[in-house]
Amino acid sequence: ARNVGLRLAKGEWISFVDGDDWLEKTYIEDLISIANANRVDIVLCDYIAEIKNSSINMSFLSLEDGYIDDELKLNLILSCIVSTSITSLGGITNIGVPWGKLYSVYYLRNSKIEFVPGLKRMQDTIFNLHAFNFSSSVYYFHKNLYHYYKNMNSSTVKNMPDFDVTAQKVLKEIDKFSEVSGLDEVKCALYDKGIQLILEMITLKYLTSEEHMSLRKRIKSINHIIYEPKSPFYNCIFQSSGKYLSKYGKIVRWFLKRRLTIVAYLYAYLRYKLIWNKNNG
Repeated sequence: ARNVGLRLAKGEWISFVDGDDWLEKTYIEDLISIANANRVDIVLCDYIAEIKNSSINMSFLSLEDGYIDDELKLNLILSCIVSTSITSLGGITNIGVPWGKLYSVYYLRNSKIEFVPGLKRMQDTIFNLHAFNFSSSVYYFHKNLYHYYKNMNSSTVKNMPDFDVTAQKVLKEIDKFSEVSGLDEVKCALYDKGIQLILEMITLKYLTSEEHMSLRKRIKSINHIIYEPKSPFYNCIFQSSGKYLSKYGKIVRWFLKRRLTIVAYLYAYLRYKLIWNKNNG
């Protein structure tokens, strides 16, 4: 649907808005004004997180208003995948989402940038990796103009039996981008992201499943997925440096490298229970 919109759009600018979100009245006016005044391909703004009847001002990046120069551009790209030195602390989503941005239609069409069809998760991230990388100029407008409704019962916590397939497709798309862009650091972020996705896969495919399966069978199934030599997960486990992982992620990485999958499973289980209790407490 987004790709059809990109192809049919007749205006100079395009902005994506999720169905359950809303905008400040001056959202479009402010972003177009910034874009025209600074002659940029993309404008980013900050957002207001709407969580349980609370409105909280959030920032995507720990930067002031202004151009994101070449020195910061790599960190902007990496921030779509992992946390970096310019990622704002305390945010509930990363810069890779398509909303909260204004894109030049001419730029996107001329660069042939579209969303990957059929990718169920993180298609936004892949889109913005290309959009940020090939743009001549990006401007960060440090103003909260977009209202992001955080549904605590969203797809982040529901069962996704095919998440392992989706996650591997995501890793392959990031790998393709690293080759096209020639950015070696993207590979480093990719491998660490793989560790994070393994934990997410354990949660969404196994912990939220209503299927009755013994722990032994679950571990065997996970091992079959992540230790298959042709699997992107396999490369991530044994190529990950841990540079972009939290201390807990590094611990899980250490156990996965030693094929102690049950430890990673138990960690994911405890984390899932903590989040469930917090959201339902």
